[in-house]
Amino acid sequence: MSENVKTSIFAGVALVLFVLAMSTRAPVANDGGLGLGEDMFPGFSDSFDVRKVEIVEFDEKQGDTRGITVEKQDLGWVISSHNDYPADAQDQLEKAVDLLSGLTKLSMESEEEGDHEKYGVKDPTETKTGDKGAGRLVRLSGADGKVLADLIIGEEFELGGQSQDSSPGDLFYVRKPGQPAVFTTRLQNPSAVKSGFEEWVERDLLSVKGGHQFASSDVSGITLDQHKIKGLEILRGPIFSFGRGENNDGWLESNSSDLKPKRHELINTNAVDGLRDAFGDLELTSVQLKPAVLATNLLSGNEFADIPDQAALEEMRGSLQEKGFYAVRDRESQQQRIEIFSNQGEVRVEMSEGIEYVMRFGGSFKSSTGAAEDDSRHIYILARLNKDLLEEPEFTESPKPPADVDTNATAKTNLEKLQAEIDRKNQELQSEFETETNTTQRHVRDLNAKYAKWYYAISEETFKKIQLERKDLIKEKEINASHILISYKSAKDADEKIIRTKDEAKKRSDDLHSQVTAKGADFAKISEKESDDPGSKLSGGALGSFTLSGITKDIDAGFADAAFKLDVNGTSPVVESPAGFHIIRRTAPPPEPSAGAPPSGPPGGGFPSGLIPQN
Repeated sequence: MSENVKTSIFAGVALVLFVLAMSTRAPVANDGGLGLGEDMFPGFSDSFDVRKVEIVEFDEKQGDTRGITVEKQDLGWVISSHNDYPADAQDQLEKAVDLLSGLTKLSMESEEEGDHEKYGVKDPTETKTGDKGAGRLVRLSGADGKVLADLIIGEEFELGGQSQDSSPGDLFYVRKPGQPAVFTTRLQNPSAVKSGFEEWVERDLLSVKGGHQFASSDVSGITLDQHKIKGLEILRGPIFSFGRGENNDGWLESNSSDLKPKRHELINTNAVDGLRDAFGDLELTSVQLKPAVLATNLLSGNEFADIPDQAALEEMRGSLQEKGFYAVRDRESQQQRIEIFSNQGEVRVEMSEGIEYVMRFGGSFKSSTGAAEDDSRHIYILARLNKDLLEEPEFTESPKPPADVDTNATAKTNLEKLQAEIDRKNQELQSEFETETNTTQRHVRDLNAKYAKWYYAISEETFKKIQLERKDLIKEKEINASHILISYKSAKDADEKIIRTKDEAKKRSDDLHSQVTAKGADFAKISEKESDDPGSKLSGGALGSFTLSGITKDIDAGFADAAFKLDVNGTSPVVESPAGFHIIRRTAPPPEPSAGAPPSGPPGGGFPSGLIPQN
């Protein structure tokens, strides 16, 4: 047996013995008062008494300390380290409690302060730029400020250069703050306890916990208003608007939109669907306080800011400009009102229940996570009730009374009963409509109560998914067409056998045009017989599908223009190109292939030889 094999066996045996010892050892009777084998935090086991969570880490690359402090107040958990922003804390709280409860001092590694760096258990609250070996501090406190459990978590325990992989949990070096001794203990997934702000909050920007929940499927309209700000003047930019069809079966552009497709263009529905879905992914990454005057106005349901004095105005403008927003005086109102804009324009998202989100995007910036470039962007957001989005009830009209209603008692009674029933049903519809409207109004208030106090930040990646341009939202239309080509001796790529002159080719084209437009004419057969395009004539002149830019590049702009003017089954006049004279027939696209069938291209042929490359 080789020495390497023997060494590996001995190391493996040692590892097993160590793990067994750490798992089964009883409290040591004579351990110098260290309490080995005993609970590290006796009596601590659940979250009931916890009122404060602190997590602190030291970023050696950035040379600074970061962390989070979460406290339970009368109205719930808040992040006190971030201006008391409301916390969604229960999940992370339970993870922190699970991490620190039931811990046992397995062994003592050192009592020397100089060894703290070696084991990675230096106190992160006492470190400075250039320091190494700082651990992560997790502290849980009760209502009276009494520390229930606190621990500095260091490096993972290693034996023979390999970390322990035991269950439950792995072995780590740890230290209690203010005490020199370094112990080993078994921790279950310490990385699950996060110090990042976003891990302790409800991240969904467009929903309210326990209230309105945003669903991408409920989006009924999207507007991208890409205006700019010059000085304090608003410069109009393109406006791209989309709405759902009557049957909710696709996206339609607004008639007033700068997006309106040209005859050779289509709305890129996949891009709009992606835009809609991006709103569902709109998650906050951080928050900052707004000036009180902005919060007060939005809480009162006023998206305009009524500024009490010049000092408040200047404070507000300074705060907004730091984030990339602008305070612009409302020129349409006689009141001294201020409206908030962004040089990135605004996005409006309409929901089927009548909520309209208004989002304005400010400047980009680097987050506190050590990003090499800007990875976050400020967003100013509000909600409002858009009554135009609400579907008004369709009331039943009153019946026309019969001619003898005044003399026929039975007819009169029946009419009164019918009218009463109609009134009852109409009142039910009105009540349902009012209930739905009131619900929407409540949701708008809840959303603005969430937005009022804060500037939010989102990831730059999400912002790029939303800030689309026309080229992203439009795609070229593909059409199908066939043609007949009549060439002449000096035409581009003309066959050597062709001896007719240009004038003769034109006359022949005119004659053929009369033939193909005659009642009952077979365009494909005429093309097979008469066309000078060897690449398509055998397939009845079929060119397959193409876009305007593609056919312009490969044949001729005049040919392309004529083709895209046609309706399906329409025939063009004679069109000239460098290759000769064309008669174009717009055709319907081929049927979709059945499931599992391989895709098929145009039958035979293709574009004119020498003009369009064959695939």
